[in-house]
Amino acid sequence: IPVEQLEKLDALLRSAQQQGGVVLTEAALTDLGWTDKQAAAVLRALDYTPAIRAKPDQPIVWKRRGAAKLEQKPVKARPDSPFAALAKLTEPPPPPARRKKPRRRKPAAAKAQKQAAS
Repeated sequence: IPVEQLEKLDALLRSAQQQGGVVLTEAALTDLGWTDKQAAAVLRALDYTPAIRAKPDQPIVWKRRGAAKLEQKPVKARPDSPFAALAKLTEPPPPPARRKKPRRRKPAAAKAQKQAAS
């Protein structure tokens, strides 16, 4: 399919957009030079799907399949990736461990008195 036709299709889809989806009219199909089957194949390839079951006398309403999925899932980092090593460099260092205070020694004079008392 030529790029010019896809750009024309984009303009037609944007102008025909409604609350429930997009309707490609017969005039739009003749302007593009496509049949119903060709238009359906192109729209499906562009991730459009029929919104409702079309009745024989009504045009098909097309809706973008990925339009409702705006949020992306978080990507899990692979631990064997070289970027995992880089990520470790950006992590803040752990807080320093608290050092224990050294025990105070009793003065030698107090030890001598304690030994003399026993």
